[in-house]
Amino acid sequence: MIRSTLPPRRSGRSRQAPPGQSSHVAAIACSSQARAVQAASGRRYAVVGGGFAGVAVAWHLLAQATATAPVQVQLFDLAGLGGGGSGAAGGLLHPFSPSGKLLWRGEEAMADALQLVQAAEHAARADEGLDPSAQFVWRQPIMRPAATAKQVKQFLKVQKAKAAPPAGGPAHVSCLTAREALHLLPGLSQQPVPQPAAPLARQGRGDMKAAATAAAGQPGPAALLIKGGLVLHPVRYLRALWSACQHQAATAGGSSATLVHERVTSLALLEQQQGPFDAVIVAAGAAVATIPEIGDRVPLELCQGYTLDLAWPDPAPSVQPGMADTVPSASSSHYQASGSRGLVYHAWAGRLVAQAVLADDESMLPPELLRWKQQPR
Repeated sequence: MIRSTLPPRRSGRSRQAPPGQSSHVAAIACSSQARAVQAASGRRYAVVGGGFAGVAVAWHLLAQATATAPVQVQLFDLAGLGGGGSGAAGGLLHPFSPSGKLLWRGEEAMADALQLVQAAEHAARADEGLDPSAQFVWRQPIMRPAATAKQVKQFLKVQKAKAAPPAGGPAHVSCLTAREALHLLPGLSQQPVPQPAAPLARQGRGDMKAAATAAAGQPGPAALLIKGGLVLHPVRYLRALWSACQHQAATAGGSSATLVHERVTSLALLEQQQGPFDAVIVAAGAAVATIPEIGDRVPLELCQGYTLDLAWPDPAPSVQPGMADTVPSASSSHYQASGSRGLVYHAWAGRLVAQAVLADDESMLPPELLRWKQQPR
């Protein structure tokens, strides 16, 4: 979060201040006049980034707008909504790690995320500009089959706690044997990649138990099953959530939500050309490194991910007749992939940042969200 207050732009010619009045005082006077005009039209906020985090904080800012205290939000992203990493995300929404552990603040974050999903669904039904047949939410279980011996060991810990499995609000996780996984997802082929056994002296109880289970041929955990999670189509979800932002602005009266297809190369330049703003919220993901004022202060570790979108070619024959004879029927669909942490935290982080911005009090944020400020410049 960046709070920026800059003096007004200067003309090309320099001019000496009148006697008894410094140029600094004149700048403050001009700045105060600009703020007075701004106060009459409501609080103004700039959000840089049209992904999960940016649209979520915009929604929470506009949720506090009223007719007497309007809020104007301008969201800046050259690629539009979901044009960056958020649009390429897998869309798995649940509060668990790949090993089945409940994430830090996972239950709270999941509840906030479900609130925004509900708001997006309401907006999609009410907005004539959105295709009502373009589904973006699937409420079906998510399965994560074990791919390595290490994952089997991690799943054993979840199985051990089956009397009190990790819960994340409406979502909960359980373990499946290979037979149970195959029953839910016919055709699933599980061939865990063998890993070198640790030396006996370094083996923990978990390693020894996993080895004993495999040696005895007992059915160990072969997959995690997450119920209560969601699968989202990222771009469609973001469009619907932005529509919800616009609905909130229209309902409050005097408020606005504006999408600006521009790249932000400098916060100072943004303030000069589009401001003044009460606050500028940067939620630009990996692109934050291109913003000079904060690019070298935020500790980022970039990584490369892959999302495969598979579709049959148009001339390909239908496989449905053959599937009816060879594949047993299943009561529901299951999705295989790893967890997605950015999605589960987007609504929770957006709510906290919006509260801190509206109160002009950064101390309202958890210290974990401010660790980046402790990094040496």
